[in-house]
Amino acid sequence: MKATPKVRKIALLGKFAYPELRLNTLADKACMPVYHFHRIYRKFTFEPINVTVRRMCLLKAYVMLLRSFMNQQDIAKQVQYGCAAAFNRTFTRYVCTL
Repeated sequence: MKATPKVRKIALLGKFAYPELRLNTLADKACMPVYHFHRIYRKFTFEPINVTVRRMCLLKAYVMLLRSFMNQQDIAKQVQYGCAAAFNRTFTRYVCTL
């Protein structure tokens, strides 16, 4: 089955570094206005782009916690959180409830 152009554009998510993943960047790569890209993305994935970005960053942090010897402060900085406390709150809320 051949992927449609819209699905291919959504597949671009995996090619970006997670913190640089922004709605404007994705809409430009998809050659669509921001409003339409967000609407189509939400229709296909059932979640807004910012929720996807947060989830992908937390997944990256989860893997880093499991596979590296980095401390939480360094991992929080790597996934673009301002402080370890904010990272810990978000990580606990979203990852530990799974």
